Amino acid sequence: MGNISFLEMARKRSYEYVAYSSFPHVMKDLQYGDNPRECLDIFLPSSPGPFPVILQVTGGGWVYGDKSMKKMENTFHFILERGYALVSMNYSLSDNEKYPVPIWQVKRAIRYLRENHEKLKLDTDNLFLYGNSAGGYLVLMAALTGETPPFDTVSSKGRSGSKNTSSSVSGVVSIYGFTDFLSNNAKFKALGLKPKYEENYPNSPSAFFLGKDPEKNLSLAKQASVLSYVDASHPPILIQHGLDDHTVSPMHSFELAKALYSVKGAKVEVDYFPSMDHSDPYFKSKENTDRIIDFFDSVRYQS
Repeated sequence: MGNISFLEMARKRSYEYVAYSSFPHVMKDLQYGDNPRECLDIFLPSSPGPFPVILQVTGGGWVYGDKSMKKMENTFHFILERGYALVSMNYSLSDNEKYPVPIWQVKRAIRYLRENHEKLKLDTDNLFLYGNSAGGYLVLMAALTGETPPFDTVSSKGRSGSKNTSSSVSGVVSIYGFTDFLSNNAKFKALGLKPKYEENYPNSPSAFFLGKDPEKNLSLAKQASVLSYVDASHPPILIQHGLDDHTVSPMHSFELAKALYSVKGAKVEVDYFPSMDHSDPYFKSKENTDRIIDFFDSVRYQS
């Protein structure tokens, strides 16, 4: 067991924001839904559009995070330099709304961008998802669940957006994404890793996100797992994970990659990084951002 509670740590964090003035064109705090957290920022390159789109979903254990945190500023610039629009969205945090609300919100944001693509100068035929940690979970679930209940149905009271607009995407990048709610402690133990934070109910961020202990609610844990929705219809996916990650065990990515390869669907690429822990600066570097954009370009220009 880790020595501290992730939830206690997360609630004490404050945010430092990107310098919006450093970007050539920004549309800030656009509402994609009615909830105050249902807003997004759009950063555009200086050249004429329309632009292919990367929708970025931040991590933070589903309990903290903001669409335009300072730590992402350089990465946003690297993305714009490659000719992509960068969209960064907020979603409801677990202190206020829990699973599956943030999955609905990612789909609603996708639909909002499609429904307004002309005035926003976006090429939403080329719309990609990018997420890390809890955000990696959300982008995978948004991409893989389609109209599967309860992720895109009337039970969401319309919060996943109009079913007349597609929520499909062209590709996904999951960086040290969370994929499975069962046996999280065992996933660390299998690799000889000690979790940084407490992993037992109710202190684990995953249990707090679900609102129940996954080990005692197996059907809910299975329903919420990314692995439950892997089939051959998945979009192209790039997985990245550090092998010395003490926050999200690399087993989450190992198991996802195995499942994706087994269905023989769209392209899957995997990058594992020895000795890298969670949130290693490399993941936000120009070198790695270029790697991610190269992957998206390969999808756009494939014959």
